[in-house]
Amino acid sequence: MPRPLLLWMLCAALALAPAEAQAVRVKKVAARAMKAKRIGRLPRVRIKAALRRRPARTPRLRDRMRRTLPRADHRGGIRQITGRDLALGQTDFSYRAPADPFVDVLPDGRVQVYGTFENYLEFASLDDFLRGGDFKVERIPAHESFADEASWDQLIHRWPDGSEVLYGGMMTATEGRERPRWPADNWNRRIYAFTRDGDGNWVRRKVPLFNPVAEGATPSMIGHAYGHHFKTVTRRVKGKTVSETWLFHEEIVAENPLRTEIFARKMLDPFTASRHKVKILGTEWEGQPIGQRTGGDLLVEGPRPFAATLGGEEYSFVSFSSGDFNSDNYGIHFAWRKGSGIGPHAPYVDRAGGAVTLRDFAADIKKRYGLSWVGRAHVIQDSGGRYWAVFHGVDKAIRPEVDYTRPNGELGSFQRNIYAVPMQIRLGKGGVPEIALLPDPRATGE
Repeated sequence: MPRPLLLWMLCAALALAPAEAQAVRVKKVAARAMKAKRIGRLPRVRIKAALRRRPARTPRLRDRMRRTLPRADHRGGIRQITGRDLALGQTDFSYRAPADPFVDVLPDGRVQVYGTFENYLEFASLDDFLRGGDFKVERIPAHESFADEASWDQLIHRWPDGSEVLYGGMMTATEGRERPRWPADNWNRRIYAFTRDGDGNWVRRKVPLFNPVAEGATPSMIGHAYGHHFKTVTRRVKGKTVSETWLFHEEIVAENPLRTEIFARKMLDPFTASRHKVKILGTEWEGQPIGQRTGGDLLVEGPRPFAATLGGEEYSFVSFSSGDFNSDNYGIHFAWRKGSGIGPHAPYVDRAGGAVTLRDFAADIKKRYGLSWVGRAHVIQDSGGRYWAVFHGVDKAIRPEVDYTRPNGELGSFQRNIYAVPMQIRLGKGGVPEIALLPDPRATGE
């Protein structure tokens, strides 16, 4: 074989190989040719020079994500559920994927994903959902009481009597307007229940679950609430086993600066939460502020409780997010406590140079896959018992010209895609549970 042709073949192999495999590929090609006595006295220095001249082509961000998709088993790392068909520079979308995703497994096995915006997604099964399979986009059947604004953080809850109720955070019109207006009416946003009418449309109840706003009240952000999630707690009361439903939610408790903290309230019925609230997590830890936003406000939001049995004992967790939702300064955080989930939780934090900051469990995912606006994880379990974190995020590769380090007000020109990543929860030293998100397929093996 002519030496120029052999060298060309060698360079072509280098151009196609990923960086970590180039050296191995060079050795294999050279060894194969030497064995066949076709390489003659081709100087090794020319092979090394070819390696230097042909740096590996870095896979595009979207290609790196796509490589995790084909594996159908549940040990394959991160999955991109929506947004794989987005085009570079796209700012208009045929539908809005539900941000703040809530994964609802129906009694017949179908999966519906609710959240913020007027649509929900439907998958044939949980397996289909977790492998990023095909789905239908359905519009939430809404009565005019939904107004012109999509409800925030929508979810379906099934009560013991079999009834289904939809819950969401909505504004109420003021100043004589027929419809609420953003941002003028955002101060009175509350969590409402919705029930179906005779046509199957969701109709908003007149009174929120808690913190009703009096007619003619002076605008104030105190009491503002939207994100929510239910948790069933079983405990012994006077020798009897009692099952209670609690609502985890965030709520603004102070102005100038705004402080949004996480609480839980016992549900008295499907439409009423107790006035008494239990603080789950505040905006200060170890004497230092946490959840800082641009402008000085403090926020922890979007609580979704879940539990795990570790070492034969129950541990309660809450996933939440903090910071500016429309920037890199948003993440996936967790807090925990041993035993019942009703009470203060300890957040996972990092300490450096005397500062205490919330640990962003999605930091590596954001860096590796070029994602921003990452947060609002809903932790679920698959049929095999493995935990998954389902979250939303924006693919920076779609609009690479944007500065994602600061909040972006063009909310309608970004699509928050849905992703799912396996989790590991285990008992660490001193009885402190350890949590890890496992985006790498190799990291999910037992």
